[in-house]
Amino acid sequence: MSKVGGTSSNLLDKECFDDITNLVRPTTCLDIGVGMGKFGKFIKKNDKKCKVIGFELCECKVDFSKKHLEDKYDLIINEDFWQWIHKSIYRQKIVNSKNIKALEKELNWSSDLVVFGDVLEHMLKSRVFDVLDFCEYRTKWMTLVIPLNLRQGSHASSITLDDLKKYNIVHYVKKDFLTYYLIRGMVPLKEKTHLNIK
Repeated sequence: MSKVGGTSSNLLDKECFDDITNLVRPTTCLDIGVGMGKFGKFIKKNDKKCKVIGFELCECKVDFSKKHLEDKYDLIINEDFWQWIHKSIYRQKIVNSKNIKALEKELNWSSDLVVFGDVLEHMLKSRVFDVLDFCEYRTKWMTLVIPLNLRQGSHASSITLDDLKKYNIVHYVKKDFLTYYLIRGMVPLKEKTHLNIK
């Protein structure tokens, strides 16, 4: 969601949360850019058994999350997600054969849902598509909340509907300065997912 003074805007919460509750119904969720934990809180409130793993780059938010969101996330990783992807792929290429099975298992996770709430615009556009392609292959659904033409100091790119047309967009909403997308990933809907990230 778009940050306003360090917190997320709730402008598109209803649309996003309705899709998560009524269509996606996740048992596993990867939250990229935990922030103050809005998505983890909502998902665990609806299903305490849902496995929720978050990535958060900002150490101060990780510290906040560990103190206040322990019951909302099963794990919070303090790492840049794009770098984590590339580090994992690189490790898979150089690791010795004894450890390759364990590494393949770690890299070949799958999830019912991957959430990108006010995070993609902070990446260079080339990295945005690296991340989306990587996740599309490993998830049933992706939710994206992205500011539209909102220039701020921490933003690195502007992502539009035209940029995302190669993905299977199931739901799109634009309100004021925010856009919301529900994108269908490549994991079959009936397949059991395994979010085995450590």
